[in-house]
Formats: sequence, C-alpha cells, structure tokens
Amino acid sequence: MRFCLPAALTLFLGFTVNLSADARLDGYNPVDLSDWQPRTAPSAMALVEPIYRDHPYRLEGRPTLKIDLRKDGPGWLAVDITLRGFLDDSVDGEEYRGFISRSDTGWRLDVLGKRNICARGANAGIPTVELCP
Repeated sequence: MRFCLPAALTLFLGFTVNLSADARLDGYNPVDLSDWQPRTAPSAMALVEPIYRDHPYRLEGRPTLKIDLRKDGPGWLAVDITLRGFLDDSVDGEEYRGFISRSDTGWRLDVLGKRNICARGANAGIPTVELCP
C-alpha cells in the first residue's frame, strides 16, 4: 500500500493541502521574473504573451504553438506553453510552465519555469533542463 501525505491529511484533517507553485515547477529551470512585464494584467493570457509574441518569426519550417490554460486549485491557474519548429539546428523548441493567481488588480504571474526541446542528440524531442548539444 502506498502512502500519500496530501490524501492522508485531507482524510484526517478535512482539508486539502496544495503544493506551492514553486514545488510544481519540478523538472523546469526557474525563470527570473524580477524584470518580467507585465507582472499583473486584466487577463491571464496577457501575462504570458511575451513568451509567444514573436513566434513564429518566419514562415519557414513547421512552427507550432500550443497553450494549455487550466484551473489548478482555488485561486490558481496553471499554464503550459510549447513552442516548436525553431530555425536552429540544435534547439527545436521550448516548453514553459507557469502559475497565475488572482489579485485585486487582475491576474498575477507568480512563478514560471522553462525547459528546452532539443533537435538532435540522444534525447531529441524530449524536454530537458539541460542545454542542447
């Protein structure tokens, strides 16, 4: 039998224990948000628009953009953004994961993580926190 601490606490204490947004970025390199603009916005999509604003930058290759925005607990939204088809022989794309909370002034980007999708090497096509060869 496997023991699950959050489930056990819910059963015995009657409330759900949520992991912090930082803990849910496991497997991603944290992005420094100290200079991120905008940090708050009236819409969640406006917060992450700087990630995909210039993609694709040309109509060569097969550029793709995938955005998954979903509720991730009380007051939280999770966003996954995948950009593929970079015009780079080493990096095929990037994958981002962010957590957004509701504030008095709209939405706030709390944490953001990033990983690379390599175009070549043993792990080609698999997201990684490592640099691509």
